Amino acid sequence: MSYSLQIIESLKKTFLLLFLNIVFPLLLMAQVKFEASADLQQVPQSDYVKISFTVYNGTPTSIDPPNLKPFKVLGKEGGRSYDYNNGRLAYNYTQTYVLQTDKVGKHTIGAATAVVKGKKYRSKPITIEILPPGKKGTREKTIDRIKEGTAIMLKAEIDTSKVYLGQEVIVNFKLYTSVNLNYFEFISDPEYDGFYAQEIGKFKSSWKEAKINKVLYKVKTIKRVALFPQKSGLLEVPAHAIQAKINVRGLRRSFFETISSEVLKIDVNSLPTQNRPPSFSGAVGKYEMQLMGSNRSVISTQDAYTLRMSVFGKGDIKQIQAPDLRLDPDEFELYEPKSSQKSYLTEGALGGTKTFEYVFLAKKAGVYAISPAFSYFDTDSMKYVTLQPDTIQFEVTGDKVASTDRREDAIDKEKRLKNQDVLPIRTSTRLQAKGKGLFGTTIYWLLLTLPCLLFLGVIAYRQVQIKRGHIDISLLKTQKAGQVAQKRLSTAQTHLDEQNSRSFYEEVSQALWGYVGDKLGIPLSELNKENVADKLLVKNVSESHTQGFIGLLNTCDMALFAGMDNPADMNKVYQQATDIIVGIEEEIG
Repeated sequence: MSYSLQIIESLKKTFLLLFLNIVFPLLLMAQVKFEASADLQQVPQSDYVKISFTVYNGTPTSIDPPNLKPFKVLGKEGGRSYDYNNGRLAYNYTQTYVLQTDKVGKHTIGAATAVVKGKKYRSKPITIEILPPGKKGTREKTIDRIKEGTAIMLKAEIDTSKVYLGQEVIVNFKLYTSVNLNYFEFISDPEYDGFYAQEIGKFKSSWKEAKINKVLYKVKTIKRVALFPQKSGLLEVPAHAIQAKINVRGLRRSFFETISSEVLKIDVNSLPTQNRPPSFSGAVGKYEMQLMGSNRSVISTQDAYTLRMSVFGKGDIKQIQAPDLRLDPDEFELYEPKSSQKSYLTEGALGGTKTFEYVFLAKKAGVYAISPAFSYFDTDSMKYVTLQPDTIQFEVTGDKVASTDRREDAIDKEKRLKNQDVLPIRTSTRLQAKGKGLFGTTIYWLLLTLPCLLFLGVIAYRQVQIKRGHIDISLLKTQKAGQVAQKRLSTAQTHLDEQNSRSFYEEVSQALWGYVGDKLGIPLSELNKENVADKLLVKNVSESHTQGFIGLLNTCDMALFAGMDNPADMNKVYQQATDIIVGIEEEIG
């Protein structure tokens, strides 16, 4: 295959990858769904419950509710939210009814009907139980659990509470919740007295389910720490605390709650002295060893011999000391070994590799064998283990130059040459015929196209990383939130110039919802004006900007759903939207 055909094939593969990861997702239309939900399943008599009918990924022409009897309608409201995914903004619309009844018992609310682009969709029926006086409903039970400290729990979990000195202990901090959380964050970073501690990571894994005392919880690990005890005795893992914002169904306002983990106690025993090998230097864990000698099996007394030893596995690799080569000082001159290390996770625990490089010189001729040993305390068998790989053998010949004095070795000779002001004069010269230059050659065309290919490759790789979850999507959305909003406002400017008021207010509304959702990391299910206002205040956004933002959302809703799309106000709305987004960007950063 010629060079040009190779370039064409490479470009084809690159563009195919770009299409699959960028263009194709944009062409996929999200599926329209219509669902019904209730904020409470059990409601005390005469209390109220909210029933919501939501169209996902579409704007309904109409929503026809079912027969709501025996409930009485206390109020009705409708609003839009959005889902921004793969560069596409999908609208959702929710119609909510506030209901009340005195009739005790279980009541089934039938299917509602929504029409989207001429197609009918039906929701599934839902059941609400009205409790007799004195019985507590879903909301009251939740509030009781919050007061008791069982609605949200932060637990520090370890696999064992009895360890040896230097043995790795993995502490998982798990968050259990039976209520909706708007967000949470650690508010304490305590010291681990008596431990060397290293945080392995804060996790963004998906929630799992667990049942405790017949209560269903969502649970996930939010922090993991590797601890290595540095002294024996009864040591404590201090309590950690998080602050969470709780959203209780049936309550209008969210509120903050501080949750703490319990103090853990770990009994640390000293390492046994019985059967402790002489080569043990304090390493505790589970290790393997690899030894590599020089590629020359025969050297002279003028040559330096290099030997590399790597120890790898689970444990605190910083505690690993250079094993003794057990060389006779009368036969060898040994230099101080150099070491390098790299930490990484292995089987969910902290470990790594530590490499030692030994350089030595033989003082006299002979055949030698080196068999170093490395010992560690095995935390699986609770015994000392000694590793002794294959023996390294090599032969040392006498001096090449007959002299009673020792010649300079290779290392010292190299240092001496570097320190000379004038390097040795070359005694030979090589000439090469002059060519035609680089222009027009294969290398020339390769260098010319390489930057473009690299640029396309970076874009494709970035999209693959996003798809596989290696890049934090929420962070990307936060960084690009302002840019996306300004781009949509530029589209709104076009509708403003054309005096197309409805399209203008739709674009402004999309820009505002899209910006605040991405900037504050609010998921679709929690995207509403109340949460937006709360999170803006938490981010220390000024009250004027917060109220102005919510006011603009209300203005757009009035224009789109109440027929109050006044073309005379469009210039003012556009300027306000631009100023508020810029202002929030400056305050949040």
